[in-house]
Amino acid sequence: MTAVRLAGLSLVAATGIAGLSADPRLNLHAAFGVLLLAMVAAGVHKAMLGNPPSEAEARALSRRLSRTVYLILYLVLGVDRLLRECSDAAVLQPPERLRDYFLYGLAALLAIRVLTILSVRRPRALRMSPQLARAVDAAAPQ
Repeated sequence: MTAVRLAGLSLVAATGIAGLSADPRLNLHAAFGVLLLAMVAAGVHKAMLGNPPSEAEARALSRRLSRTVYLILYLVLGVDRLLRECSDAAVLQPPERLRDYFLYGLAALLAIRVLTILSVRRPRALRMSPQLARAVDAAAPQ
């Protein structure tokens, strides 16, 4: 894992964790969603540099990015659980905020699927010349 990718993961996770106990007016949970989607888009964009990926490469990219999103969500939800167990629950935001994190994660997973499907290299369609098309039609049994 490169240092830049690790720094990006840390930034997204730190924003999500900070959003658990921050003032609701700061909208850190929204920043978490934006950063999560930006991380997904950057991962797909990096794979698209040069040649578009083949179907197998796109599936591998989708699995890798999905694992990363799940890891970040588990980390944020685990820290929330630890904070609730170890501190006064009145200081923390209500658990309804976790629904927002779940929706951001779901949006990121859907974005991964859509972007990887759209990025797959497809073989070029073979065009038939009009003369060849007439010959094939004439040779077809009727």
